[in-house]
Formats: sequence, C-alpha cells, structure tokens
Amino acid sequence: MRIPQKRIHYHFIDYLYYVGEQKYTGRIDGPMMICLPFFAPLMVLSIKLNIPIIDSGWGFCIGILIIVVTACYFIDKLYERNNRAERVLKHFKKTVWGSEPVMAAFILIWFLTNISLTLFLLKL
Repeated sequence: MRIPQKRIHYHFIDYLYYVGEQKYTGRIDGPMMICLPFFAPLMVLSIKLNIPIIDSGWGFCIGILIIVVTACYFIDKLYERNNRAERVLKHFKKTVWGSEPVMAAFILIWFLTNISLTLFLLKL
C-alpha cells in the first residue's frame, strides 16, 4: 500500500535551494546557497557582540566555518527526508521562477542583500 505524499508549501528557502541546485558548479549547491551568505554577517555580528566562539585569528574563522558547514549538512539531510529536494526541483522548474534570467537576478539580489547587511553591521 502506497502512502500518499502530503502537499507541501514552498517558501523562500526552498527557492534558494532550487537555485543552488540548478546552478550547481561543484562549489555551491542547494544547502550551501542557503548558508554561505550568512557567513560574513555571522562573523561580523559575533565580533560586535563579543561572542567568543574561539580565540581571535584563524581559529575564529574556522569556528564560524564549522558552524556553517554543519548547518549545510543538516539542511541537506532535511531536504533528503520525504523527497523534498526532488519535489522542490520539480515544482520550481515548471514556474516562471525557473527561468535563467530570474535565477540570475535572484542570485545577484541575494548576495547584494547579504553584503549590504554585512556593511550595515560593520557600521554599528
């Protein structure tokens, strides 16, 4: 007896995953597309708030990188569960959001937003 799949609602994070998977270059895939832009703001914010993850220097950057890579691992496992990854890829391919110009504009806006967030946090 086959279990019917639940209807899922698609969100902003799902589109980030889709863009990362469609534009997979060997470096950035779906989970990394979600986590990577948060790397610099997370570093700046933890410095501003004096949150000691690891001593300053290279150890600090490695500590933040470990957090981001761990988050990517858990996001990947969440998307593998219940075939959400396949369903997200199939859904967005059929919509206007799956076209090349829209994905390129979205990548540009996503990274510019996170760069401006980093610069804003530096000014605080």
